Amino acid sequence: MRGWLWRYSGFSGFSRGGPGVGLLLLRMACGVELIGRGLIDRQHGCAWGQGLLQVLAITLGVLVALGLWTLPVGILIAMLALLQWSGCAAPPFESLLLAAFGVALVFLGPGRWSLDARLSGWQQLRAPSRRPPTLPD
Repeated sequence: MRGWLWRYSGFSGFSRGGPGVGLLLLRMACGVELIGRGLIDRQHGCAWGQGLLQVLAITLGVLVALGLWTLPVGILIAMLALLQWSGCAAPPFESLLLAAFGVALVFLGPGRWSLDARLSGWQQLRAPSRRPPTLPD
């Protein structure tokens, strides 16, 4: 079952070079924002879900920063950002930006420098040869 998640995404998601660095920076910015938001909300409290949303934000921040399970984590980040926007008095533009980060990670993948890339690795697909059929003698 190695790499099963990426088979369904339609692309490898393990970009090299400049795009890989860009994805690393995107993941780090998203992870730092989530961890910071979870720690700050934990200190100030929230109107509902006293600890659950904060712990979820910190956990998702660590996972996205490491690049582990990036596809489902990106979906959860977008959902969490929209949930925090509606439930807590989170700044709306900050929440929308965080939701956009999550959606972008879903579409772009984790990048070369991630645990997903280490665990799944590069997979080489080989197409069957296209030799013309031979007629029997």
